[in-house]
Amino acid sequence: MADSVEIVNDILELTDTVIEALDHLNKRLLEGHLEESRYLLEDVKDAIASIQNAAELFIPHLGDNQVISLTEEFNEKMEEMTATYEMKQLEKAKVDMQWIVMPLAAKWREELSRCLVAFRIS
Repeated sequence: MADSVEIVNDILELTDTVIEALDHLNKRLLEGHLEESRYLLEDVKDAIASIQNAAELFIPHLGDNQVISLTEEFNEKMEEMTATYEMKQLEKAKVDMQWIVMPLAAKWREELSRCLVAFRIS
């Protein structure tokens, strides 16, 4: 059980890091730094994948939740952001980051937190 609590804590910490990275990425986009921020986009995608892999251990024990569906949607939007980067569409990247990706990331983080904190307490 102690290992499970540690994994939950690590997941929650990494989700905070994802949110911080997206905030920084948004700022860089608003400053016009599309190409220079691509590495961070890839790092965020890797972090989401790590969280997804670790959270899969707990999904059967989390009760009613939207973790899987929100994670899938988040991954899909991040892939769309990658395509936007590849097409060098700065304005679209700015709009999508601010109005789609960041609100979805917040919802995803909130759902993970709600479920995993409840799991940690039980």
